[in-house]
Amino acid sequence: MAKSSTEIIIGKDTKYQVTLRVESTGGRGFSAFIYGGDKAHVGAVSLVSPKLEEQMVSLGNEFDEEVASYIATRLADAFREPASCTAGIELKGADEKDIQQLKINYKATVTHYIASYDRTK
Repeated sequence: MAKSSTEIIIGKDTKYQVTLRVESTGGRGFSAFIYGGDKAHVGAVSLVSPKLEEQMVSLGNEFDEEVASYIATRLADAFREPASCTAGIELKGADEKDIQQLKINYKATVTHYIASYDRTK
């Protein structure tokens, strides 16, 4: 299996834009970085292995923890390989409607990635 790099953007040209970048390590796992909102940053990192419990490192942002955990878990479950995700999504002054739209968008990025990933490349 070859290594690959993919970038998926949902919510293009809006305040809800989320970018997911995934590096496939050729059968040895996935490394993802997702960012959006007002500034890209490292807010949380999650590592999920199909054989081990999840490991989480956080810089204190619950939303980033949720995002990192969700994406790493989805990738590990879908491909039965270890997956890490670094998340950094921040939208200053976000209300519940803003948070819900960001959730829809980050979930759509990983769903799209999983559906389009070609293991034969």
